[in-house]
Amino acid sequence: MRDRCTELELDNGLRTILAEDRTMPVVTVAVRYGAGARHENHSGQAHLLEHLMFQGSREVAPGEHVRLVESLGGQANARTSMDSTYYAQTLPKDGLELALWLEGERLRTFLDTAGQDRLDAQRKVVANERLETIDNIPYGTAEELLLAHLFPPGHPYHHHPVGTRNGIETVSLDDLTAFFTRFYTPRNAVVAVVGDFPATTAAKWAKKYLGQIPATTPPPRPPPEPPISATGVRRLEVTGRIPGKLFLGHRVAPAGTPAFDAARVTSVMLGHGRGGPLWRRLAHDRDLVTDLRFRLTPLVGGASLGIAEITPRPGVTPAAAEEAYQEELAAFATDGCADTDLRWATTRLESGWAARLETTGGRAEELTWHALLTGAAAHTGRLLPRLREVTAADVRRCAAEWADAAGRVVLTYQTRSP
Repeated sequence: MRDRCTELELDNGLRTILAEDRTMPVVTVAVRYGAGARHENHSGQAHLLEHLMFQGSREVAPGEHVRLVESLGGQANARTSMDSTYYAQTLPKDGLELALWLEGERLRTFLDTAGQDRLDAQRKVVANERLETIDNIPYGTAEELLLAHLFPPGHPYHHHPVGTRNGIETVSLDDLTAFFTRFYTPRNAVVAVVGDFPATTAAKWAKKYLGQIPATTPPPRPPPEPPISATGVRRLEVTGRIPGKLFLGHRVAPAGTPAFDAARVTSVMLGHGRGGPLWRRLAHDRDLVTDLRFRLTPLVGGASLGIAEITPRPGVTPAAAEEAYQEELAAFATDGCADTDLRWATTRLESGWAARLETTGGRAEELTWHALLTGAAAHTGRLLPRLREVTAADVRRCAAEWADAAGRVVLTYQTRSP
């Protein structure tokens, strides 16, 4: 049995989504807090706090949360993004009560055991994570550099969620406890339970372990971000012992809007693998690139992030690849978007979406994301109809916006001359 979905609000204001799916004997318990990098006043707060949330509470020793979940054959993970921090554990259905207790226990008593020694240990872990995912890998700095130049200083999306090196080193325990107190509250969170369970039992345990946490005033909603003025194309260059590559950053429409739906279809159509028209023109017809990809990061605070990643063929300069990309993108915006390409892109999105919702973890992530950030968990089920409504004219309009260099950031990685 699938798609029996119940929503309830606990006495303390915590929204809880119960989505029964009896097709597999597993359950995912997930919590999403409205506490991401955009809410920080010190770079690295949200990400460091995510790590500390696994370092124990009153009844759970450091590392014990993950060990208990894994002892049942399950797995626990967490992720800090711009707009939220997400925690989830997927485990056999008999572990449902344990997972709800663990989430309630750390939300209720985390501050009782948070200490400087645990912060110092996790500071090293997060600093090492930054090295492994940004500083020490080819092109790892691309997204951080694009964010810093697409969004001006002071904008909540100006910095990467992982945190700056200086931020990781200097954030204090007082900074983190203040951040937790303000944002880790029942009225600033959404819980989802997805999988094989009786709804009445899950509701009873949710009330027992999560509903007794005292209610607090939710943090005020951040004011709408002012429009960012277009200043023309901005160029950045990084040299090193790496092959040349281009990253073109765009500000696109906020997630949850029809314009973002059009951007999703357009990004797949233009640069998702080797089936897109732009790849055919640049790689097959003109033999200038070996790879072309678009990726979108959905954000809700005024604009989302769009990145085109272009790998020139050996012997082709990044400048020549960029010029050809601009020509073909402008041509596509004028007379492109064949019906066959539109159907191909929509089918790719439908296939990926179906695969994502096949897993309890994928459904829990989407349900909490939409419930917290776009207003309702039910928006999860409306995505495919919205994508099918995107027209060829919508795609051409989106491509024309990307072809306009105003506000674009072009990041070039060049091979250092010997």
